[in-house]
Formats: sequence, C-alpha cells, structure tokens
Amino acid sequence: MSRLTESAIEEFAIKLLERLGYDYTYGPDIAPDSDHPERSRFDGVLLSKRLSAAVQRINPLIPFIAQQQAIKEILISKMLQPTPKTSSFRQGCRDRAPIRATYQQGESPCRRMP
Repeated sequence: MSRLTESAIEEFAIKLLERLGYDYTYGPDIAPDSDHPERSRFDGVLLSKRLSAAVQRINPLIPFIAQQQAIKEILISKMLQPTPKTSSFRQGCRDRAPIRATYQQGESPCRRMP
C-alpha cells in the first residue's frame, strides 16, 4: 500500500492547475535572493507585479485609477486578515466587488469589475 504524501498532493495540484491553463513557477526561482525575485520576503504570498498585470489584463476598460484602487483593496484585505478564513476578499472576488472610478468628465457611477 502506498502512502499519500504532501509532495504527491502538491504535484497532483500543480499538474491539475497546469491543465486548466495556469502557469507554474518554482518558488526558489522567484525568491528574494534569486536572479529574478518577485517577492521581497520569503513569506510573501501575493506577487504584486503579477497581480497588477492580471488586473490590467482582465479589466482593460476600467480606468487605471480604478484598477489601482482594486489592487489596493486586495492588498489591504491581505494585510488585515492574513488567514484562510478571509471571507471578505473571497466574497469580493466572487461577487465582482464594485469599484468607484473618477473619469475626466466627473465621477462615474459605481461599476462592477467585468
């Protein structure tokens, strides 16, 4: 009888996510002391540059200032409630949280992120 190990579960999850179209990057390759760091600390989970790029890619029609506000909300949520039970962040993603944006011609109505 074979044992189910943490590494086997991790490998399974990585392969599953790759089949769904996600990219995998080996953690030490983006560590603070690597040649291409994407985090400033080893315990950093959120990759800010990737988050910004994703928000811009997913929401190209939303003004830049609103994109930045959405990113700020995510970062604040992460800092205030760094536990797996961060329901407000998950709920905001699921319900497409409204973001207020100011256009050049005045304030826009509250819009949901597409």
